[in-house]
Amino acid sequence: MGTNFQIGTDAMFFRSPETKKSKEIQKILKTMVKERGAAVLHITAFGYQYDSAFWIAVKTDADRDALVADEVFNAKLNAVFQETGYLQLIEEIWNLKINNPELGCLRTPGIVFESQETVDRDFDGSWWYAMK
Repeated sequence: MGTNFQIGTDAMFFRSPETKKSKEIQKILKTMVKERGAAVLHITAFGYQYDSAFWIAVKTDADRDALVADEVFNAKLNAVFQETGYLQLIEEIWNLKINNPELGCLRTPGIVFESQETVDRDFDGSWWYAMK
């Protein structure tokens, strides 16, 4: 029941099962964080060949700090990767990486919280520099 991955095909990448699953996960994470009471500005996911980093941008430092400190909530967020089948897709890609080291992907996805306040204060409002 494996997924047919073809490395280096841009068309495949944008319609790939892992890209579709990443978008689904971003929606779920956004809903969960909003229900927790934080104002979510956006969620950015990136990585190659699959999204391995999910950056959740919130409005304030206080929101970010509260989210980071809530271990139970973070465990629930991270469980989304297993519950949606994303970890299984990653494992299939990771198995490809063994024979294709140029893929350079992380084995497990992670979640990072950052606030617009910090980006404005420390990075002149540039999310590009904040994420670099």
